[in-house]
Amino acid sequence: MTEHSPFDHTPDPILGEALRETLAVADDIGFVRQVLERIRAPQPWWEVLGEWARPSVAAAMVLTAVGGFLLGRLIGPQRAELAAGPAIGLEVTALLTEGGPPDVETLLGDGSQ
Repeated sequence: MTEHSPFDHTPDPILGEALRETLAVADDIGFVRQVLERIRAPQPWWEVLGEWARPSVAAAMVLTAVGGFLLGRLIGPQRAELAAGPAIGLEVTALLTEGGPPDVETLLGDGSQ
């Protein structure tokens, strides 16, 4: 038993007539001109991408600003101070001037400040 393919291999008379009507020209140069006129884009691709870039950059700037604002609200002022640097009582000069290893409890404090 053979399987029947849904694709017919015989020529389609309606499609063939439409192609002959559309592609019929008197000479080769006319055919090429007709094809090029149909496929010609209204503007080059780099101009299209340039037009897309302007709104994209503006949207990226807005999203970055909103994201930064929301991240700042999420972190809060207490965590922002901790992330900013050694504002918790750690003295860099104490690390450099003392002769022995630093006392961590003295440098960091007991948290009652």
